[in-house]
Amino acid sequence: MNFECFFPPRAGLTLAGERSRDARVLFPGDAHAQYRGRFARPHVTSSRPESVRPDGSEISTLDIFSYKKKVMAPASSMCELVCLVLFWELRSSGTVEAANTRPHIIFILADDYGWNDVGFHGSNQIPTPNIDALAYSGVILHNYYVMPVCTPSRAALMTGRHPIHNGMQHEVLYAQCPWGLPLSEKLLPEYLKEMNYSTRMVGKWHLGHFKAVYTPTYRGFDSHYGYWVGHQDYYDHTSQENPLYWGYDMRHGVNNVSWSSYGRYTTDLFSEEAVRIIQDHDDSQPLFLYLAHLATHSGNPYMPLQAPAEVVHQFDYINDTRRRTFAGNYLIITICPPGMVSKLDESVGMVVSALKEKGMLDNSIIVFSTDNGGPTNGFDNNMASNWPLRGIKDTVWEGAVRGVGLVWSPLIPGPSRVANHLMHIQDWLPTLLGAANYTGGQFNFNEGVTPLLDLSREPTNMKAYVKR
Repeated sequence: MNFECFFPPRAGLTLAGERSRDARVLFPGDAHAQYRGRFARPHVTSSRPESVRPDGSEISTLDIFSYKKKVMAPASSMCELVCLVLFWELRSSGTVEAANTRPHIIFILADDYGWNDVGFHGSNQIPTPNIDALAYSGVILHNYYVMPVCTPSRAALMTGRHPIHNGMQHEVLYAQCPWGLPLSEKLLPEYLKEMNYSTRMVGKWHLGHFKAVYTPTYRGFDSHYGYWVGHQDYYDHTSQENPLYWGYDMRHGVNNVSWSSYGRYTTDLFSEEAVRIIQDHDDSQPLFLYLAHLATHSGNPYMPLQAPAEVVHQFDYINDTRRRTFAGNYLIITICPPGMVSKLDESVGMVVSALKEKGMLDNSIIVFSTDNGGPTNGFDNNMASNWPLRGIKDTVWEGAVRGVGLVWSPLIPGPSRVANHLMHIQDWLPTLLGAANYTGGQFNFNEGVTPLLDLSREPTNMKAYVKR
């Protein structure tokens, strides 16, 4: 696939016809999609002339597709959450035989990202063209669930287990907490290393650091550039949780504190590191890149919402000053939540472009997810939006636990579409291991569901697994 990023966010477009909804890929020309009234032009083209329909017939390069459009579905209660995950049918032979053919896995995790702060959910305030391009040419997870706050969600993602069973069912970890994700838990990168994956992490950890063995490079990652705690200032990279716990937290691994990062915007630093990892990647290994952004989490209380001035000025059209600006306690500086989202979207585009330039994109799986719902209306010094969902981060309402999520890959058969199947963040571990053809035996958990469902088509005679 050729993925053209950084395209103008407000291009006009029309819908493709229903006649071509079985196409697997987008071809040169205009291919358009609509989701909840929001339009975008994904600018994705195919470099695979052998692309075929599910019945095996070839697709003319003049064909375009639109995924089946769905309106908002009634939300299910948490007790009825069906843990369904993807079954990945690889085009070549249905399995992945050799290490060098295993898919590259890129997992981009946004922090505190609100349901209504992304274009493909209908936001008309903050353009997110690069995230939308992945969504419109991939699979939008319309009924995707997460935990209400960061640490439990990240623990579920890394272990494939619900927090009540991995010991992280509490609130978030604070800097002074003398515990972390139990060492008895085997994490996603540890599974992937058994299949010769290069495992790289960039960004926020938040699963414990009171001893070195709890930190990322001791838990399966070959490298980590980022921070250990729950948040930091976007420029000075200190974390202030209360007057007693305030310190610099930006590092490479355990002992190499990155003082050179001081003064540079966190999202830019993480984006550049992710691009560098992709550019320097050894082609003989599959890559697992876990990019856990600070955006759009608040920074420290004295300056919670920060973005570069040149980005902030792009959003002068937003009339609600609470949404557009937020002044620090003693610094008279205009800062802007939309700017934080815009830089996050730019980062997604940079990563996808780097994959394309390296020749890795055609064999990649890209997941974009939030860790929990957005903190709205000033909660946690933030101005996210979860409309029309009720509730905010740190509650049990939909606004906290129903998250922004999508998956994109040329390896997923069938057209782009909106998937209404219920899925939980803990399901990613078995899903991604299934995509990589993991053969290491039984997992050490029983909550995450082994890949059963191909989200490239509507379910028929589907067996639902319900946790009550």
